[in-house]
Amino acid sequence: MQFISVDSSVLGTSPAGCDRTAGIVYINTDVIGNYSEFEQDFWIEHEIGHCVLQTDDEFKADSYALGQLFGKYEKSLKKSLIALYNLGVSEERINSLFEKILELDKMENERLPIDFDSACYDEGVVIGKKFISFNAIALFLIAVAVFWLASTYAKR
Repeated sequence: MQFISVDSSVLGTSPAGCDRTAGIVYINTDVIGNYSEFEQDFWIEHEIGHCVLQTDDEFKADSYALGQLFGKYEKSLKKSLIALYNLGVSEERINSLFEKILELDKMENERLPIDFDSACYDEGVVIGKKFISFNAIALFLIAVAVFWLASTYAKR
Protein backbone atom coordinates (compact mmCIF):
# COMPACT_ATOMS: atom_id res chain seq x y z
CA MET A 1 0.00 0.00 0.00
CA GLN A 2 1.33 3.42 -0.95
CA PHE A 3 0.28 6.65 0.79
CA ILE A 4 0.46 10.00 -1.01
CA SER A 5 -0.31 13.42 0.47
CA VAL A 6 -2.44 15.66 -1.75
CA ASP A 7 -4.39 18.88 -1.26
CA SER A 8 -8.00 19.94 -1.75
CA SER A 9 -7.47 20.57 -5.45
CA VAL A 10 -7.30 16.78 -5.83
CA LEU A 11 -9.84 15.50 -3.26
CA GLY A 12 -12.07 18.50 -2.56
CA THR A 13 -13.53 18.19 0.94
CA SER A 14 -12.82 14.46 1.37
CA PRO A 15 -10.22 13.65 4.02
CA ALA A 16 -8.87 10.74 1.98
CA GLY A 17 -9.35 8.86 -1.27
CA CYS A 18 -7.81 5.97 -3.15
CA ASP A 19 -6.89 4.39 -6.44
CA ARG A 20 -7.74 0.81 -5.57
CA THR A 21 -6.30 -0.71 -8.73
CA ALA A 22 -2.90 0.89 -8.02
CA GLY A 23 -3.11 0.36 -4.24
CA ILE A 24 -2.66 4.06 -3.49
CA VAL A 25 -4.31 5.91 -0.61
CA TYR A 26 -4.40 9.68 -0.98
CA ILE A 27 -4.52 11.80 2.17
CA ASN A 28 -5.92 15.31 1.83
CA THR A 29 -3.56 17.37 3.99
CA ASP A 30 -5.88 20.41 3.75
CA VAL A 31 -8.79 18.52 5.33
CA ILE A 32 -7.62 15.53 7.39
CA GLY A 33 -6.40 17.74 10.25
CA ASN A 34 -9.98 18.89 10.87
CA TYR A 35 -10.79 15.45 12.27
CA SER A 36 -9.88 13.72 15.53
CA GLU A 37 -7.03 11.18 15.58
CA PHE A 38 -9.58 8.35 15.56
CA GLU A 39 -11.52 9.85 12.66
CA GLN A 40 -8.30 10.29 10.66
CA ASP A 41 -7.43 6.64 11.23
CA PHE A 42 -11.00 5.61 10.37
CA TRP A 43 -10.92 7.41 7.02
CA ILE A 44 -7.48 6.06 6.14
CA GLU A 45 -8.56 2.51 7.07
CA HIS A 46 -11.76 3.07 5.06
CA GLU A 47 -9.69 3.87 1.95
CA ILE A 48 -7.35 0.94 2.63
CA GLY A 49 -10.52 -1.19 2.76
CA HIS A 50 -11.44 -0.10 -0.76
CA CYS A 51 -7.97 -1.22 -1.94
CA VAL A 52 -7.73 -4.48 0.02
CA LEU A 53 -11.27 -5.58 -0.81
CA GLN A 54 -11.07 -4.19 -4.36
CA THR A 55 -14.51 -2.65 -3.99
CA ASP A 56 -16.18 0.68 -4.50
CA ASP A 57 -18.83 -0.30 -1.93
CA GLU A 58 -18.82 2.33 0.82
CA PHE A 59 -20.58 0.02 3.29
CA LYS A 60 -17.89 -2.66 2.91
CA ALA A 61 -15.12 -0.08 3.30
CA ASP A 62 -16.81 1.27 6.46
CA SER A 63 -17.04 -2.26 7.83
CA TYR A 64 -13.39 -2.91 7.02
CA ALA A 65 -12.33 0.26 8.86
CA LEU A 66 -14.44 -0.66 11.88
CA GLY A 67 -12.89 -4.13 11.96
CA GLN A 68 -9.38 -2.70 11.82
CA LEU A 69 -9.96 -0.18 14.61
CA PHE A 70 -12.22 -2.21 16.91
CA GLY A 71 -10.52 -2.49 20.28
CA LYS A 72 -7.53 -0.34 19.32
CA TYR A 73 -9.15 2.80 20.71
CA GLU A 74 -11.29 3.27 23.77
CA LYS A 75 -14.93 3.47 22.65
CA SER A 76 -13.98 2.65 19.05
CA LEU A 77 -17.52 1.50 18.23
CA LYS A 78 -19.08 4.80 19.28
CA LYS A 79 -16.30 6.79 17.62
CA SER A 80 -16.88 4.97 14.31
CA LEU A 81 -20.48 6.17 14.22
CA ILE A 82 -19.42 9.70 15.11
CA ALA A 83 -16.81 9.65 12.31
CA LEU A 84 -19.48 8.86 9.73
CA TYR A 85 -21.87 11.42 11.17
CA ASN A 86 -19.18 14.15 11.18
CA LEU A 87 -18.44 13.55 7.51
CA GLY A 88 -22.15 13.90 6.74
CA VAL A 89 -22.72 10.50 5.16
CA SER A 90 -26.18 9.09 4.48
CA GLU A 91 -28.45 7.78 7.20
CA GLU A 92 -28.34 4.42 5.40
CA ARG A 93 -24.56 4.19 5.83
CA ILE A 94 -24.75 5.16 9.50
CA ASN A 95 -27.46 2.55 10.07
CA SER A 96 -25.42 -0.11 8.26
CA LEU A 97 -22.36 0.58 10.42
CA PHE A 98 -24.56 0.61 13.54
CA GLU A 99 -25.77 -2.91 12.70
CA LYS A 100 -22.15 -4.04 12.30
CA ILE A 101 -21.29 -2.41 15.63
CA LEU A 102 -24.08 -4.34 17.36
CA GLU A 103 -22.73 -7.58 15.86
CA LEU A 104 -19.21 -6.84 17.12
CA ASP A 105 -20.51 -5.87 20.56
CA LYS A 106 -22.50 -9.09 20.73
CA MET A 107 -19.49 -11.20 19.71
CA GLU A 108 -17.34 -9.43 22.31
CA ASN A 109 -19.94 -10.00 25.02
CA GLU A 110 -20.30 -13.69 24.09
CA ARG A 111 -16.52 -14.08 24.28
CA LEU A 112 -16.39 -12.76 27.84
CA PRO A 113 -17.29 -15.12 30.68
CA ILE A 114 -20.24 -13.61 32.52
CA ASP A 115 -21.59 -14.74 35.87
CA PHE A 116 -25.26 -13.87 35.44
CA ASP A 117 -25.95 -14.13 39.16
CA SER A 118 -23.44 -11.37 40.00
CA ALA A 119 -23.14 -9.37 36.77
CA CYS A 120 -21.43 -6.02 37.22
CA TYR A 121 -24.04 -3.38 36.58
CA ASP A 122 -21.31 -0.82 35.87
CA GLU A 123 -20.70 -2.60 32.56
CA GLY A 124 -24.20 -3.53 31.49
CA VAL A 125 -27.46 -5.10 32.51
CA VAL A 126 -28.77 -8.64 32.54
CA ILE A 127 -32.23 -9.14 31.12
CA GLY A 128 -33.35 -12.73 31.49
CA LYS A 129 -30.14 -14.60 30.66
CA LYS A 130 -29.00 -11.97 28.12
CA PHE A 131 -26.27 -9.45 28.91
CA ILE A 132 -26.56 -6.06 27.19
CA SER A 133 -23.54 -3.80 27.55
CA PHE A 134 -23.96 -0.14 28.34
CA ASN A 135 -21.90 0.55 25.20
CA ALA A 136 -24.57 -1.15 23.07
CA ILE A 137 -27.33 0.77 24.84
CA ALA A 138 -25.43 4.07 24.44
CA LEU A 139 -24.80 3.40 20.74
CA PHE A 140 -28.47 2.66 20.21
CA LEU A 141 -29.44 5.93 21.89
CA ILE A 142 -26.85 7.85 19.85
CA ALA A 143 -28.21 6.33 16.63
CA VAL A 144 -31.76 7.29 17.60
CA ALA A 145 -30.62 10.85 18.35
CA VAL A 146 -28.69 11.09 15.05
CA PHE A 147 -31.70 9.88 13.05
CA TRP A 148 -34.02 12.23 14.92
CA LEU A 149 -31.68 15.19 14.30
CA ALA A 150 -31.27 14.25 10.64
CA SER A 151 -35.01 14.02 10.10
CA THR A 152 -35.64 17.26 12.02
CA TYR A 153 -33.10 19.22 9.96
CA ALA A 154 -34.22 17.59 6.71
CA LYS A 155 -37.70 19.03 7.22
CA ARG A 156 -36.35 22.59 7.41
